[in-house]
Amino acid sequence: MTDQNVWKYGYDPGFLKKMNKDFGKNAKIRREWLGYLQANVAEAMRAYYEVPWHQTVVGKVENGTRDIKLHEAYALADIYGIAVQDLAEGRNLREIHELDFHALRWALKSKN
Repeated sequence: MTDQNVWKYGYDPGFLKKMNKDFGKNAKIRREWLGYLQANVAEAMRAYYEVPWHQTVVGKVENGTRDIKLHEAYALADIYGIAVQDLAEGRNLREIHELDFHALRWALKSKN
């Protein structure tokens, strides 16, 4: 955990719930900025990472009602072309990064 997060969340026992909510909020910002639908993300998670997500899971992660597992966070960050730490901390959400073009192609194909 960086000093920034220790300061931001302190040592409050509820900080993990706050981090999950922030992660979900940031994931939604990134997804919408990329122009992906929740269904596109769920399909890419299943097809490329064998993570059995459905559109409802994406929504629950984004609104903070479902915790995200570590391997899911890495897969989601890969689809979004952003580092997990940036996604967790809300940095560089509206910038172009190196995207996983397989997942991107899948998501765009699913949009049509």
